[in-house]
Amino acid sequence: MPDVADSYTYARYFNLMRANGGLGPQFSDEQLDKFKRYMAGDPTVASADPDPQNANNWWWIGNTNTDWYDVLYGDTSFQQEHNISASGGSEKIQYYLSANFLSQEGIIAINPDQMKRYTVTSKITAELFPWLKATYNVKYIRKDFTTPSILDDSSNGTLYYNTAKRWPMEPEYNPDGSLASNTLLLPLRDGGNKERQTDYIYQQFQLVATPLENWNIYGELNYNITDEFQHTEWFKLLRTHVDGSTYWDASRPTDYAAEYATRNNYFNTNFYSDYSFTLQENHNFKVMAGFQAELNKYRYLWGRKDDLITENVPNIATATGEDYVDAQLTHWATAGFFGRLNYDYKGRYLFEANIRYDGTSRFDRNQRWNWFPSFSAGWNIAQESFREPLIDYVNVFKLKGSWGQLGNQNTKTCIPTS
Repeated sequence: MPDVADSYTYARYFNLMRANGGLGPQFSDEQLDKFKRYMAGDPTVASADPDPQNANNWWWIGNTNTDWYDVLYGDTSFQQEHNISASGGSEKIQYYLSANFLSQEGIIAINPDQMKRYTVTSKITAELFPWLKATYNVKYIRKDFTTPSILDDSSNGTLYYNTAKRWPMEPEYNPDGSLASNTLLLPLRDGGNKERQTDYIYQQFQLVATPLENWNIYGELNYNITDEFQHTEWFKLLRTHVDGSTYWDASRPTDYAAEYATRNNYFNTNFYSDYSFTLQENHNFKVMAGFQAELNKYRYLWGRKDDLITENVPNIATATGEDYVDAQLTHWATAGFFGRLNYDYKGRYLFEANIRYDGTSRFDRNQRWNWFPSFSAGWNIAQESFREPLIDYVNVFKLKGSWGQLGNQNTKTCIPTS
């Protein structure tokens, strides 16, 4: 963390900055004297004085010498990770199993965020026939993440920025022991938490058939599921007057509980075949053709209700105020046919040609399919005889040029438009 100026030095340079801009000082001589005395340990100087504009509120410009990086961020955070795995099998069947646990604590000192992740992976490969092999992979991940609600996805990146904006004379605590009003501490400590649990399931099944030498047929199915559930609690913040009475912070007029759930299903298939052959010993060919398809379905449901009966049980069912609901349901699909031809002469002169015919549901029915060709040619100079004296120094040296086109379905909406 960066070193920051003490409050007395900070105030003097702040006044100098304003003077250079033709403005009066921000901090009076009396304030500067209080900063020096507080730093010297003078017990008669309080952390804050009553606000000159409202004597019953504590003034956010205090007298302290606070290093906000030290206050908001801890010196260390704990992380642990554990792994276990097993593998084995026979000539025709092989298996692999593994498990992993990861726990990470955040660096925020007040109500630190925390992440826990659990992972289980398995794979089995079996030779069903001499010409047919099957492989099945599955991975499950659960990720639990807890963070103060004030640090949502849109403001996480601004916490460090807001820390840098804090003045060192701003107090951490008021003289009565309550948290000061103009700090990040109260919403971090008392503003509620956000809990997010995400489950990932990845499955892949593959069949590889070799009916003839150098001829392979592949069939692949991939199915991924992502489920996310999020609970958010947003609490009102209790402030303290100079006379000891309390009041609710005006920036949070209500408290609420919100629930959020999403599910994403992704299905992908690949079916293709390749065949390799050589003509006249030096002309090597490989041809491939296949079909690929994707289907993605997404659903989302969100609900919120204001005015909790008690913040001890923050739930939509324990709120009595206004309620809000939102939902979304989307899907998209792609399909494509593809082919490829590879040729090389003695590994020296290389050529590749590809052709794709792809379609997507995101475009209008009359515009969703198109052809996408590509070509490349190369020269593997390292295979030429005149390169032999330099083979110990440069063993790979290729020149390659290519041209091609690919489609792009990344639009702003899943709804086809004409």
